Amino acid sequence: MSILSEILEWAKQQDDWKQDAVRRIIENGNYTSEDVKELTDIILFKYGYVEELKVPAKLIDKSKFITVEESKKHKVILKKITAPKNVNALSVDAELKFAINGLTIIYGENGVGKSGYTRILKKCCKCFSILAHTILVYSLNSISIYFVIYL
Repeated sequence: MSILSEILEWAKQQDDWKQDAVRRIIENGNYTSEDVKELTDIILFKYGYVEELKVPAKLIDKSKFITVEESKKHKVILKKITAPKNVNALSVDAELKFAINGLTIIYGENGVGKSGYTRILKKCCKCFSILAHTILVYSLNSISIYFVIYL
């Protein structure tokens, strides 16, 4: 069993607020001050310290995550990388499309983004768990990239 599978199994047995906290961290890679505020409200509501809950807890749904075990059942195809932000000199409007079948060859003049996209792929392909959605957002510090994939 993979670490992600073990974490998801453990989380499913926890209180709603703990499941929501784990879900937020797995989906986003971290948590924000807004997450802390919302989780605090959920806990206060659960124990009767507040009467109204503005944002309900979202429970772990294992079907939303592709674990190592599940990945063996699916073929993931990268369709395109779009909207790179703060990556070399790439424009936020830049887009790199990949062939669905066959091979994509990237070529061009100096300074058009070949190295930038290579850095994106080298850094990101090992850095995050794949959510079972068609659009992934990778964000690290001020760098963000949108990945469009087929499952």
